[in-house]
Amino acid sequence: MIHEHSHSRLHAPLPPLIAKEVSAIQIGSGCRFIIDHITTVYQEGHYYIILELMRGGTLGSLPIPLPFIQARYYIAELSIALGHLHARGVSHSDLHLENVLLDSNGHVKLTDFGFAKIQVERPFTLAMSLSFDEDWCALGCLLYEMITGKFLALYPQGSETQSDKFRLSFPDCIDDYLCRHFINWLVGFELDWPKPSFETIQVHPWMKGIPWEEMKNPSEPGPILPSLLSIPPIQAALIL
Repeated sequence: MIHEHSHSRLHAPLPPLIAKEVSAIQIGSGCRFIIDHITTVYQEGHYYIILELMRGGTLGSLPIPLPFIQARYYIAELSIALGHLHARGVSHSDLHLENVLLDSNGHVKLTDFGFAKIQVERPFTLAMSLSFDEDWCALGCLLYEMITGKFLALYPQGSETQSDKFRLSFPDCIDDYLCRHFINWLVGFELDWPKPSFETIQVHPWMKGIPWEEMKNPSEPGPILPSLLSIPPIQAALIL
């Protein structure tokens, strides 16, 4: 996968936005469910962020709506990825189906960190706390879309447009109360639970039975083996 950015200066330091994206990916390294950064090169007026190859398509390419058990599996893997980032002071800030790739074994790979936010620590000052509500709200929207086939866009938890008196509308086929509660909680409509975090997600009743430690390094394929994308021959000279 290649992210391309135009730039006219040769051998210059990376532009701030590109440097931030690369830094966010590198901070997230070490997690099975976050894309790996290979290198960044400059060629003929463009910067290229070279990422590991994923041939399984995206979550959006799966036959949505998905059964609950499959959707829950992907949500667990994404929760691990987000928890890994948040523990290191990074908010992805652009989570949706097309930004979640699948590897050849059907496991997720979170990608596209162009809108990521990174906690900056300044010596001798109190750094502003970075909120991760946006990521958890987006995860709830993503789950809603996976099980209903309908797009959902909401503000993160804490918005004045949301309150504990409001609940999402679900199709009649989504009759699992715990699943409904889980989604409403992620997007900020259930205030009877602590704020969403990787720790609180692990103990939510809808996620009961997930073998969290095993999932961090899965030995079995994911719930759906994707049709692998064919890769045409590429003739290129890459000078590092």
